[in-house]
Amino acid sequence: MNTRYFFLTLLTAILIHFAASRLLPGFPVAVDVFLVVTILNALSGDSLTGLLGGLICGLLHDALSGEAYGLHGFADTLVGYATARVAQRLATRRIAGLLAILLSAAVLQQAVLILMGVALNPDHNLPEPLWVAVRVVSGSLLGLALYLFTLRTRDRMAEARRNRRSRLRLE
Repeated sequence: MNTRYFFLTLLTAILIHFAASRLLPGFPVAVDVFLVVTILNALSGDSLTGLLGGLICGLLHDALSGEAYGLHGFADTLVGYATARVAQRLATRRIAGLLAILLSAAVLQQAVLILMGVALNPDHNLPEPLWVAVRVVSGSLLGLALYLFTLRTRDRMAEARRNRRSRLRLE
């Protein structure tokens, strides 16, 4: 994902976060749109891009959620880097491999958030296991849907370019 698309998807995630939080107060508990942006950015396979994208998304999530500042920043940075490293080695065009990467990244983020929350504050209330599972599944499915949508859009645009070029040569 290039820089322009990253910031465009990040802006979209911010708007979705604000709008959905106003309409459905429980939305941020069930869906982490910033994690989806982090994972989609890291699927390009570039470690530095995944690392920086995760850092930006995580710190922005911390700033907008009012939770401990740096908690999501650390977790999303780790998730972005790990996802980029895994994407370098696995075929991400196959749905099974892509879903495995998305699920693993979401589980890793939740595990880091819980462990860091307990390490920073021993009296930290652990999240409900049901909501952790809902957040993992919802983030993974949303990420899968968006990734497949962007792949199809990219393929259609490339095909339209090829058709346009072939028409220009014929005339």
